[in-house]
Amino acid sequence: MHISKVRDRERKAKQRQIDKLSSTPEQLHISKVRDRERMAKIRQKDKLSRKPEELHMSKVRHRERMAKQRQKDKLSGTSEELHMSKVRHRERMAKQRQKDKLSGTSEELHMSKVRHRER
Repeated sequence: MHISKVRDRERKAKQRQIDKLSSTPEQLHISKVRDRERMAKIRQKDKLSRKPEELHMSKVRHRERMAKQRQKDKLSGTSEELHMSKVRHRERMAKQRQKDKLSGTSEELHMSKVRHRER
């Protein structure tokens, strides 16, 4: 990246920091939302400029991180939270199966019924 762009980005970051200190809660909220949108845009640009294998590894790492977080939540959660989590998962999977059933060909649907019968 060009040096002037880097300096400009640093200057804007410093200005945002100053603005944050002297702002009302509403302004702070708006600024957080803008920051979030700005970062999302930067991430999107980065994602588009990556090679497919880098993108794949990023997705894999994200999946692993989320699985680890779910595991941690599961261990720290109450039995009620765990139960609700399982219920939501069951509902989500049922909805996905329904969507797959609607979008699948009659051949796929037939094979899925056959497999179900065999179980």
